[in-house]
Amino acid sequence: MAETKVKISQDKVSESSSEKADGKEDSGLRLRVGDSLQIELLTDIGQSQAQRYAVKVIGYHTGKSIIITTPTTGDKVVLLRVGQLVNVRLFGAKRLIGFRSSILRTLFVPYPYLHLSYPQELSSVELRRNQRIPVQAICAVKNDSHPGTDPIPAVIVDLSVSGALVESPKPLGALGNTIAIATRLSVARSERYLSLPGVIRSVQLMEKNTPPVHQYGIEFQTMSPDTSLVLHGFVYEQIVISYTGDD
Repeated sequence: MAETKVKISQDKVSESSSEKADGKEDSGLRLRVGDSLQIELLTDIGQSQAQRYAVKVIGYHTGKSIIITTPTTGDKVVLLRVGQLVNVRLFGAKRLIGFRSSILRTLFVPYPYLHLSYPQELSSVELRRNQRIPVQAICAVKNDSHPGTDPIPAVIVDLSVSGALVESPKPLGALGNTIAIATRLSVARSERYLSLPGVIRSVQLMEKNTPPVHQYGIEFQTMSPDTSLVLHGFVYEQIVISYTGDD
């Protein structure tokens, strides 16, 4: 699964943001109003500042600019300067798209929003829904089907955007139980705490291990946009590392 770079045609002008609400999408980026994006701040020479923010698309003009909500930290707006370089990532169900951009304009009326420069080139990585990456992430699993039970230490041994394989020396639950996995993942050299909601879809006792290990297949459930972006970002980063050798 090699990373693909695609040149974008600048010939067409897309509908305005109000017209995009009918579900039409950009033919190159496949943007939709309301899409969640991740922007990563860069230095003037293009190095990561390890600062990433979740934003939403509120409109675009093909070949001109992409209009996004201004990033926030808590209830505070993050002030960004015109000319600030950013990496932008769009996480879809089947592909991960990235491109370099810069801030064209910052506006605060009638609410804070930004114009990003429209990309000349896209990097795209195809992602199978069930593609998993090997990890060794310490976690704590709480069984929400049995309120009052304490979280149990476990290890995530592989991970995808749709689920995980979790191992523990202790039982975590039964088929169909809803759980929450608390863990930390490092994205762009920055550790992020996540709570991943899921359902137990498979249970296996690995008796050949000493001591025996309980192994669980977990299907993730609906999570917050911020959590989803971090999870997709982590998986994307690990895929890129595995294919390019970057670290």
